[in-house]
Amino acid sequence: MLMHKRTKFKSIVDAYDDSVDIIFNTCFFDYNQSNLNLIFKKTYKDNRLIYEKKYPDKIYINYFWDIPFWRAKDSTVKRKYFIFKEPSWEERYIAFLRSGNILLSSSDHTKNQVVDFYGIESKVLYMYFPNIDIDQIKYDGKKKNQIICVGRIERFKRSDVLIKAMSLLENPPELLLIGKGSERDACLKLADKLGIKVRSPGWLDRVSTIREIKSSIMSVSPSIMEGNCGWCPCEAAWAGIPAVMADIPETQEFFKNTGLYFKKDDPKSLAEQIRSVLNKTQAERDDLAREQKEQISFYTVDEGIERLERFLEDVSEKYLR
Repeated sequence: MLMHKRTKFKSIVDAYDDSVDIIFNTCFFDYNQSNLNLIFKKTYKDNRLIYEKKYPDKIYINYFWDIPFWRAKDSTVKRKYFIFKEPSWEERYIAFLRSGNILLSSSDHTKNQVVDFYGIESKVLYMYFPNIDIDQIKYDGKKKNQIICVGRIERFKRSDVLIKAMSLLENPPELLLIGKGSERDACLKLADKLGIKVRSPGWLDRVSTIREIKSSIMSVSPSIMEGNCGWCPCEAAWAGIPAVMADIPETQEFFKNTGLYFKKDDPKSLAEQIRSVLNKTQAERDDLAREQKEQISFYTVDEGIERLERFLEDVSEKYLR
């Protein structure tokens, strides 16, 4: 939708028709429930699943944007999160990676992981974070005594590490966990056991979420697995509050030296970083958030669309002339 409204291209379509020259594809989950079956034909060769292009005269660009699921081999990620009929999610995943003319990755780290695990090369294209409405969402200007974390409450998101870190603080603020997931009940039980006040409303609508972020002291992203920098710290930076995050390659690639990092999976390290932010004045916190926002300013909608347009023009020059 954003691409339609803001692009300089004369024609962009949401569904395949014979007039298109380039098929830009981000669907790679369920073959039957996504649009994947409209542009690929599922076949097998040497017992290996293959997504064969239905329109071989078109240029297929596959954009690899989501969480790198090969890490789901880690037993801490529950298998029920990947409920597919045969073939397995990993077979589908590899078939998608191999199926296009061009494979794009959302970050250098993801690109390197695809090479390490599957020997498949790709190009990096930083798309964008949907920041355009955040400045327009107003709130009453009053800060709440709360720390916020937004995201799925799954094992690899490590909400439990945040709760344990909060228990190491004296008189900690309230923790607001926005999201749902298979670990939600366990995290709430842990918080109750450790005496941490947690508010967990599930998912909120976007306006309410941004207002809660703006009214918080800081945002914390303890996640150990992202495909790019993660939306939680991006939302925080654009909403004007400091973003604390695990020191994983993805966050470091985007936030560089402005990231308020803690050692991943280390509640003590996280507690120290939270305490450091709590001890700062509001003006100092505002400065931290401003620096982070400036660092990721390249990741806006407008700049992301410009990058995509330049890339598509290069592809057109190379393949269609």
